[in-house]
Amino acid sequence: MTIGAVLAIASIGLVSCATPGADEPAAPTTLRIGWGSEVLTLDPPNESGETGIAVLHNVYDTLVGYDFQSAELVPSLAEKWDISDDGLVYTFHIDPDATFATGDPVTADDVLFSYQRVIDWPEAVQGGQIRPALSTATISTIDDSTVEIALATASASFLPSLAGTAASIISEDQVVEAAGDDVEAQRAWLNENTAGSGAYQLGEWLPSSYIQLAANESWWRGVPTYESVEVQIIEESSQQAAALQQGDINVALDLLPQQVQGFGEGFDILSGADLSTYYLAMNLAVAPFDSLEVRQAVKYAIDYDNIIGGLLGGQAERAGGVIGKGMLGHDPALADRYEYDPERARDLLEKAGYGDGFTFDLYYEANATVRGLGIPVSTIAEKIQADLAEVGVTLNIVAQDITTLFTAYRAGQVPALMWYYGSTVPDPDQIVSAHGDWNAPAPKRVAFNDQDITASILEARTMTDEKKRAEIYIAVGERLSDVGPYAFMFRPIVAVVTTAGLKGFSWTPIWGFNLS
Repeated sequence: MTIGAVLAIASIGLVSCATPGADEPAAPTTLRIGWGSEVLTLDPPNESGETGIAVLHNVYDTLVGYDFQSAELVPSLAEKWDISDDGLVYTFHIDPDATFATGDPVTADDVLFSYQRVIDWPEAVQGGQIRPALSTATISTIDDSTVEIALATASASFLPSLAGTAASIISEDQVVEAAGDDVEAQRAWLNENTAGSGAYQLGEWLPSSYIQLAANESWWRGVPTYESVEVQIIEESSQQAAALQQGDINVALDLLPQQVQGFGEGFDILSGADLSTYYLAMNLAVAPFDSLEVRQAVKYAIDYDNIIGGLLGGQAERAGGVIGKGMLGHDPALADRYEYDPERARDLLEKAGYGDGFTFDLYYEANATVRGLGIPVSTIAEKIQADLAEVGVTLNIVAQDITTLFTAYRAGQVPALMWYYGSTVPDPDQIVSAHGDWNAPAPKRVAFNDQDITASILEARTMTDEKKRAEIYIAVGERLSDVGPYAFMFRPIVAVVTTAGLKGFSWTPIWGFNLS
């Protein structure tokens, strides 16, 4: 079963620009990757950071996979699946060769264990990918290698969601043997350990420094390319560039555009549009963001083109909405919905009763860089600060470590946040739900309760007509842009530099690096 038009993502995957005539290097036994962001947790349904998602994508398998070149769902742990005529009952047949890193076979009980813990864990940040469909479904193990999932309502997003991080299949026996039957103990163990069937497993993890993956020697799909993979946390792009030049790393993920241009013979460049949307989110529970005019004033006050053309060196595209190019429901018209117009922003502030301006705090992750570009997020925050000052609004910039920031944000205590969001499944439901479905946790963190948007998202989720789904998502995107608390800014055009002829490494706009 293909989803063709759901995500024509092959056109936005990163493509290699190899240096002509470069010598073929000897393949290293250890692949070293430089990245500026950290792994937050190793528990698949609760990881929200891009580095962690990339790591988990190579440690865990899912029932369903995704082929970026053909834009199709493909078999993974499930060698095949059947769907009833009414679109409600899915029967998955697990590949008889599939085994975990322990050598134990992947069974239907492992699937049930993995999905049930997501259903029972509403706070898990990625759980929203599959929880809406599974929470009302009946999951049955027909035999050791067959799982039947009967949905309460048809869902066009269900099958693609099973390719996402939250749907990773975990070894129940390994978890129970290590942590017992207590759910909290299991979560604590999975926070720092892995129990997957992917090409790699956890070797060593030193938070804020590096995470090392060891090859799964009993990998059921063959022999991993590398004996080990090490992701080094290198926050400064200049340090990443120097490490790549000196041969200390093989891949640099956060180089500035001008640094990328400095790599010639002996290096390859992977380049393409990313699906991550950068935006400013305003908390409606904090005055004056409860005012529609104030929110719109902030959107008109930001000089988006200057951010892209000046700070980002043109290596980004205007967003306007949260659904990226190539995804079902992408609306290119939203990119120009809010042009830089400080005079209109002042008029809106006057209308809202804030003609003399106001003051608020904008939070962001300390030391973070723009995904794939290496440009400090702090420079974006400072530019927004300057833009808002032009219309009389005082913005205080607050940089916090990711743990502190997310603790406060999830508790609804952050007045404004600069963040980014990209899909971790090849379907738009996750993206729009995280920004507009009141049943999901994220909109509650900014007190955005729009029942029209929520109803539209729920309607689209149960549709199988792709054309009608697209129409609904376009309408939702327009309303999110008009009344929502988000100033959607840009999506980066990622450039990854590797040593020439590097094998066993590719980049995807959803799950980061792929090593299998």
